[in-house]
Amino acid sequence: MNKLPRTNYQAIIIALLIIVVPPLDFFHNVYNAYNELNVMSNKMLPQDWQITSVSPKYKDYVLVIGESARRDYMHLYGYPIPNTPFFDSIEKEVLSNITASDFNTISSLTKTLNLIDKNNRNYKYGQHIISLAKSAGFETFWLSNQGRNGLYDTPVSKIAIESEHVIFLKNGTFDDTPFSDSDLLPFFKSYIEQSPTVPYRLFVLHLMGSHIDPCSRVINYSKKLHFEHNKHNKQIECYINSIKQTDELLGELYNILQNNKEHSGRSFSMFYISDHALSYDKHKKVFAYEPNRIKQYEIPFVKISSDTQKNTIYTSRKSAIYFFEEFAHWIGVKSKLFEDMTLFSDKIYTDIVIDDITANDKEDDKALDLSK
Repeated sequence: MNKLPRTNYQAIIIALLIIVVPPLDFFHNVYNAYNELNVMSNKMLPQDWQITSVSPKYKDYVLVIGESARRDYMHLYGYPIPNTPFFDSIEKEVLSNITASDFNTISSLTKTLNLIDKNNRNYKYGQHIISLAKSAGFETFWLSNQGRNGLYDTPVSKIAIESEHVIFLKNGTFDDTPFSDSDLLPFFKSYIEQSPTVPYRLFVLHLMGSHIDPCSRVINYSKKLHFEHNKHNKQIECYINSIKQTDELLGELYNILQNNKEHSGRSFSMFYISDHALSYDKHKKVFAYEPNRIKQYEIPFVKISSDTQKNTIYTSRKSAIYFFEEFAHWIGVKSKLFEDMTLFSDKIYTDIVIDDITANDKEDDKALDLSK
């Protein structure tokens, strides 16, 4: 098949962006898409991870990647409305002061899921979590309610499709047929209950979660909280419920894992992290992408394991730019290529880019309390 010349596909992408992207976000998205596609134009080659040891603590590892969840709208993190009943009821480890590695899905997840040079924020396609896990002997699964193909999807799906087992509910873009995240559960349950081909397994679930335009995320959600006296804050009401919906999904995943452990004896550990958060435009009364607002980066990160016996909260500052190292530590893989470290500690791991945004953002964007 003849390949489209690079100059042509870049022109097409820019033309599409002009049509579909709001003017204020246009240049940010052009820049990000251009960079990602240039990197992806290089062929992915097998990686020599120079692994020195593999010693997983658990049999099954589940990484749940949320979408656009901002922690100060979660009851788990102090929001007054009880929209995280599962998290509130379970023993867990929580990072209370972690920031995303970038402000949108493409830039954030490519920096989060790949091994990245912390000095220049560059990364090499192929050096990502799926490649590492497979090299360490894990059976890998990727289940997604995001898009398989599209300007905002392909950089992440390129990582996803290197898994041995791949499910995309949407073969097109992220805003194709509006599947619920819960539609991933039957696939997950089926995979979990299958006899594994190797001792250790990694499952990645990529959700729609609280994606921008949150009211479209909860259209069919039957357990909504309602705030009749706050009709002018409908977007916030939907956002609160989208977080509750995700919390409920996480509870169902946990129950599947727990039931499987009782029947098969397979221990497990689960991460939940969001790719980025959202800012709230008080004038337009909508959630939006604002790359220079610190609330855009304030995400949740929670770990729940089959042997967790107490709640632990780590308050020191962290950055998801170190997620790859945390992932490797979590699944018990050491290598000469990266540091053996964990974010679930009192040590500080920050990112100079996010620190600069923190220092310069003077606007007040506190979570709005609909309980009053």
